[in-house]
Amino acid sequence: MFLTIVVKPASGAADEKGSAVEPEQRLRAGAIYRRIERYCKKTTRLMLETLQSIDSEVFLALNGLHADWLDGIMKGISGKWIWVPFYVVLLVLVWRRNNSRYASAGLRRTLLCLVCIALAITLADQICASVLRPIFCRPRPANADSPIHELVHVVNNYRGGHYGFPSCHAANSFALAVFIILFFRTRLALWGMLAWAVLLCYSRIYLGVHYPGDLLTGAAIGASAGAVCYWLYTRACRLKIFSVDNNKNGNAAV
Repeated sequence: MFLTIVVKPASGAADEKGSAVEPEQRLRAGAIYRRIERYCKKTTRLMLETLQSIDSEVFLALNGLHADWLDGIMKGISGKWIWVPFYVVLLVLVWRRNNSRYASAGLRRTLLCLVCIALAITLADQICASVLRPIFCRPRPANADSPIHELVHVVNNYRGGHYGFPSCHAANSFALAVFIILFFRTRLALWGMLAWAVLLCYSRIYLGVHYPGDLLTGAAIGASAGAVCYWLYTRACRLKIFSVDNNKNGNAAV
């Protein structure tokens, strides 16, 4: 016969010891958390200040490269109506490409292309103007609230609106540029559209209404919108109304 002896721990003492340790552990964890939080905030603030400083220095260097005879040219490049003939040429080229490949479906594909381009530009513009600008509220360089506004070269006292991050000009131009590049897929389209979009962006720095960071962020948003809307265009081209059955050469390329 075996005798089993069960020894029960002194639960009262253990509970008291555990209850005393738990608050101490929570206090230590809280202190560590607060220390990490302060470090992250400090690091983030220093990073933002550094980026702001670099952005301002690059802006002033580029904005300082001005000449009287360039003022009117850059003001025109930054405008809207001067590019209407350019947009008409793009429309004709898109129509010719679609018409040469898809016969009666060419016109419908061209109209679809216009809709998708308009969607890309609208999407990029609204993300910048209606979503991000009210969040960041970053004054334009030439704005009176900017710490460097007295150092900025402006043209005809043009200072733009109040906030400039991100740039809608950059977003809209890169949305169109990326869509056209993906549509034609040629070196001419690639370098031509990139040169146009970059020139338009530089004119905004020349006029003193955007930091380089405003333009880079806007360009990234616009490029993304252009790529997404081109993808939608390729998917819509699979619908029967835009069917490749109408292709003259029997090719299935989009």
